[in-house]
Amino acid sequence: MAAGDVTEMEPGDYCGPIEGYSGSKPAVFFRLVTPDGDPVGGVRHVVSPPHVFTEQPDGSLEIRESILTLEIGKSGQPWHGYLDAGHRWREV
Repeated sequence: MAAGDVTEMEPGDYCGPIEGYSGSKPAVFFRLVTPDGDPVGGVRHVVSPPHVFTEQPDGSLEIRESILTLEIGKSGQPWHGYLDAGHRWREV
């Protein structure tokens, strides 16, 4: 997904790393999926450092350290997890 399309991301989408949004730190933008499949409000982002972005051989991205977002979905519950290789979001 192109950097200009971040506002049109569907739940589960991510794009980046994008340079220049967070000063000298590259940023990855994403929109999470709730466990019940509800759309999550808003596009969020993480930066490196502290996160580490690793492009995988299949073209997917892996994000480490863990990602923590607050008040997502209808329940208002936080989401804590990782983006694993193969475009897979994993909640912990």
